[in-house]
Amino acid sequence: MKYRFLFVLLCIFAPGVLSAHSEPFIVAAGEASLLAVQHNAYLMTAPNASTGNVSTLHIINTSATSQQFYGTLYDADGNRLGSAETLLTPSAIGAYARTTVTSEEVSALFGETWTGPAMLEVYGEDSFSLMIRLASPSGLVSNTNCVTEDGVHNLDGFESDDLSYVRFINTGTSTITDIVGTVYDESGSVVGTADQVLLASLAAKQQTFLNRNELASLIGAQWNGTGSLYVSDESGLKLILVNFIVANSTFFNFSCFDGNNDLDNPVTDVSEPVNQDLTDAILTERSANCVDYANIYFANVTDVFRNLDFLSDVTVADVGSFCSFAVDGIPNHDFNDTGTAFANDPAEVQRTFNVARTPSLAGSSTSLSQSRFDGLMLNGVVIDMLSAGCYSPNDPMADADGNTAIGCMSTDPWLLDPLGTDHKFGADSHNAHTQPDGTYHYHGSPNAMFNDSPSASGSPVIGFSADSYPIYGSYFLDPATSTVRKALSGYSQKSGSRGTRSDANPGGTYDGTYVNDYEFTNAGDLDACNGMTVDGQYGDYVTDTYPWVIKCHSGTLDASFNK
Repeated sequence: MKYRFLFVLLCIFAPGVLSAHSEPFIVAAGEASLLAVQHNAYLMTAPNASTGNVSTLHIINTSATSQQFYGTLYDADGNRLGSAETLLTPSAIGAYARTTVTSEEVSALFGETWTGPAMLEVYGEDSFSLMIRLASPSGLVSNTNCVTEDGVHNLDGFESDDLSYVRFINTGTSTITDIVGTVYDESGSVVGTADQVLLASLAAKQQTFLNRNELASLIGAQWNGTGSLYVSDESGLKLILVNFIVANSTFFNFSCFDGNNDLDNPVTDVSEPVNQDLTDAILTERSANCVDYANIYFANVTDVFRNLDFLSDVTVADVGSFCSFAVDGIPNHDFNDTGTAFANDPAEVQRTFNVARTPSLAGSSTSLSQSRFDGLMLNGVVIDMLSAGCYSPNDPMADADGNTAIGCMSTDPWLLDPLGTDHKFGADSHNAHTQPDGTYHYHGSPNAMFNDSPSASGSPVIGFSADSYPIYGSYFLDPATSTVRKALSGYSQKSGSRGTRSDANPGGTYDGTYVNDYEFTNAGDLDACNGMTVDGQYGDYVTDTYPWVIKCHSGTLDASFNK
């Protein structure tokens, strides 16, 4: 896809970004304030160590005299945080000099934290400019950009996997009602209904956004190619357009003042959805459409054995035909809690997975593989059902039963079931442990995100399989009895003896130690992959018995789950 630019500077969007914009500041009649100039800075959330992004607001004194700067902070709903006109600079900034303020410092100055976007109004006595410098984990530093007042361009069409978001920001002091908009396609034709109400109201200092799909729903039609959105002329209304570019897995800002090449007070990007705290959360949503989970999530949790705190960070973005899940692999619950240390210390491992909005069943099922993660929970933890252990009595690491914990292939005839052994491979109370790189992963029920008090429809969606089908908790509404009950596995443990112990056979009775101790007998509700269709929706279910969550994949796999 090609984009055309006219005197526009480009900025990469990432969590923790601030953005800056110039506004004239009018001192109310009767006030004695000397703060005659105001510029605005838009912030995402206060940066944190897990994102790796560092946002710094530059306040540049463009006047010939020294001056100090003050600020007033508002959250996404327009509520003021801390005190108005809080001093931002402890001492005066000299003529043509500058100072910098990080988002952490803003939080400390106002004595407030915030989730989601916040707006900082910056005041001075004379002329000044604002600029943002964002340092990303890649080392790339981006700085300037701009906003528009009456429309945005470069709206991605529906033939593109890239997705546009339009940010509406009320910088004024009163509520804006009935924000009206019209979308035009590349030929200049109106798309759908013209002059459609896009937002019924936007409170003073409030910010919100609409993505391409939501705009199409409001106007009643879709478009191909690059579109433009024009909105009603409203005092104090600012717009920012960000496009999620799939190939770069990031957001770009494509905003500028129409017909205005003055970049003296440029604007960088703004934020997306409001952050949601998932710490120990019990989920309720049952939608199989990944877009219904688009948001930014966090959780504050503890590695119990090491008494070490972690931040779970999950960002779900709607990118057209699929959803992007950017995760750090830390769960939304405490972990490593059984009194015995994991073999490898848990660590943040940044990964991105793609989940199709409308998955499709494949012609035949696909077996699990050790070269691929089997799914992803909504708390950002991967599912990896297979172990690397098996019966291999001649291995120097084999125990008294002839079993070794590592080095085996998924095709080995006596592969160990991670939850079928007494020690459960050192798993914690959530049926999880770590891989050599610190990746925390589930082998069975997470014992989190759902409980034994389901809704009248059953357990919520708690994740997605590598084939993009939803993973539900254990409960479903049985249409035959109209009761909510646990789903039953279709696998049964074999009876009798495995035979005589040898180099190729562990011997003993079938007791669930090995994957081959089970066979599919169709004895329960679920199919051979541990899924079923309920009320027209196929999905996998967590079960109390083997295969626990996923046995195979019924749909088309996404390559992002490859290790």
